[in-house]
Amino acid sequence: MRVKLWLAAALALRPLQVSAGLLTAQGAAVLDQSAAARGSFTNNEKIVLQQRINNGSASANRIVFQFLILSPGGAQVFSHVGNAVPGSAGNAASQLSGVPVSQFYVGPGVYTLKARAGLDGVTLEQTVAFTISSPNILLIYPPNGAANLSDNPLTFQWISSGASNYRVTVGDNVSLYNSLYTQNTAGGETTLSYPQNPSDPRQRLTSGQLYYWKVEGLDVNGNVVAQSQVPFSFSMRSVSLTRDLAVPTLEISGPPAADGSIPFRIVAANQGSTSESAVPLKFSVGGLPAAGTPLALPLLNPGDRREYSFPAAVPADQKQSLAIACVELFDDNVVNNCKTLSVSKPASSGLSGDAFQSANLSAEQIWLAIRELLKERDISLEDYRLVGMEGSLSRDELAALLESLRRNQARATLTGPSPSLPLAPVVSAPAKSVPIAVPIGASKPPALENVPAAEDELQGQQWSGLALPLADQRVTFTVLDKNLWKRLWSRLADQRKLPSIDFRKFMVVGVIASRKDRVDNIEIEQTVISTSGLIVRYRMVVHRRMLAVGGPKNIGMGNRAPYLLKVIARSEVKVKFEEIEEIKEKLDE
Repeated sequence: MRVKLWLAAALALRPLQVSAGLLTAQGAAVLDQSAAARGSFTNNEKIVLQQRINNGSASANRIVFQFLILSPGGAQVFSHVGNAVPGSAGNAASQLSGVPVSQFYVGPGVYTLKARAGLDGVTLEQTVAFTISSPNILLIYPPNGAANLSDNPLTFQWISSGASNYRVTVGDNVSLYNSLYTQNTAGGETTLSYPQNPSDPRQRLTSGQLYYWKVEGLDVNGNVVAQSQVPFSFSMRSVSLTRDLAVPTLEISGPPAADGSIPFRIVAANQGSTSESAVPLKFSVGGLPAAGTPLALPLLNPGDRREYSFPAAVPADQKQSLAIACVELFDDNVVNNCKTLSVSKPASSGLSGDAFQSANLSAEQIWLAIRELLKERDISLEDYRLVGMEGSLSRDELAALLESLRRNQARATLTGPSPSLPLAPVVSAPAKSVPIAVPIGASKPPALENVPAAEDELQGQQWSGLALPLADQRVTFTVLDKNLWKRLWSRLADQRKLPSIDFRKFMVVGVIASRKDRVDNIEIEQTVISTSGLIVRYRMVVHRRMLAVGGPKNIGMGNRAPYLLKVIARSEVKVKFEEIEEIKEKLDE
């Protein structure tokens, strides 16, 4: 009887106890003014903050709601506390309307809403991320009204508004009605290159026509959330002919053959507006020409493509090589004239790794193999021959040297008499060039001309004159630091003040003719960045009197040779010198 009374008392007291509450998340959201949930907004809108919960146990206290917003950097930029509802059991919600985004906007990016509900010391937090972007996009390039642009390709640039991606529209009227070109970017990129050779003739940009462009910012669903205010205009420069022969494709088209040869597929395409024919197509692997190359391309009209297949093997002394396909044409877009592909020796070829044997090679053949191997490592021995190396290396010692070089267990350097001008080595020089590490003659030539007055005038500054040749072959070089520049200048112009060059911004490229070059002076016509590095194109200039039969046997004055030094913007890429083959005639003054 006592037990029953005790249970009854307990049941009677239970409704009077204060519950700690049991809160369950039902969702949080950021809404626009129409009460639609969105993932992105602009900084000129007003938003609605909302959170919903469920209280599993009634309480005499009130449920207090709080809204916090964090910036993309994680800093708290907004806080609101004060909304509260009775602690009754069941669903409850709180909403904060008409919050101006500009009140907490610090820049485009992803913001975080933290929606909190508290009851009896228990706090429930729900988070939701949303994007804020600027509705205005600032166009950068080409600037409004830009005329006679020669960019190839033309690249549009603008400042990010925080949109997920952008849409660029180009047209021939200010309303952009029936636009010529529309393209979306990806990943929020803020640049877009116009196609160089669009297949649609209407999309080709021509001179004499005024074009307009604009940019729109899009959210993840493709909705426009930002746009440039006024379309910018631009025009293109007249181009008489567009020559653009390219190698767009170089790839391996199948498995290697039993002899280790690899099948390569090459595509040559005419992407210009003029027909081309008889242009050489060269293909090599590891510096060795493939069988059947070079070949002369047939007539290629604008838009034509030709596909070729060549089997070629990785050289026996290489584990990995570079396959290079090039069309030899100095056209309007030299960057795409070549295509490269890194290839490895097939494991089944029997020629890889330690399987290479030199037992059946003569000393001269092993020397040739060493030259080819070093050539791939930018050490040219084209102008050297095997006479009897220091210590009189035997054929077996040469074979051991080759094997050590192949395994990267030995390092090759060129040594000899201490050079008075140890300039930076030529990375990729013309066939008739030699390394710059050749001593300069003791005699000093006349002073150079045109020493610049100030450092800010140096860009494009050049000096020319006559000097003693460095070697029997033409020399090309680069100067990348003050010490080397001082040594060079002292040899060529010790009577003149040394020009001050900031080698953090500039470098000097130069060409010195050889004793064999019957030329009057040298011109550097162009410097251009390509896939193979920085190309310096120069021309050997001959006066008309030099072309006469029985002309002078020696160049310049006595045995001196023309040279040219030029200051260009510093570049860390490899430098390659290319001679423009045609002779440029000049009348004697």
